[in-house]
Amino acid sequence: MNLELLDPLGHEYPQLIEETLEDGYVLKCKFNKRGTLLAAGCLDGRCIIWDFDTKGVSRNLVGHIKPITNISNRFIAVLHHDSPVIVDILGKDIVKTVLPTEPETREERHS
Repeated sequence: MNLELLDPLGHEYPQLIEETLEDGYVLKCKFNKRGTLLAAGCLDGRCIIWDFDTKGVSRNLVGHIKPITNISNRFIAVLHHDSPVIVDILGKDIVKTVLPTEPETREERHS
């Protein structure tokens, strides 16, 4: 099959709703590249990951204080106990990152 001749916008979409997912008011959602996971950023600060293979919630990330307004590819940045955390959804690893919130003082630099 010659993929260059296919219309990239000519996808067939379902004519009826097959499944519904409910778990809060969602502001932003995005599928992964394979279409098996759906990440949803909620108004209450939660990030819910739905798994379409099991048709259930894969992860429920809580701890963010403000609404989640953007989701990007494989990683999700959230606040966990007042510290920024980057979550690897596929590997289910939590990698904490230290982000400076206050300027460094002179005493801290020389100690």
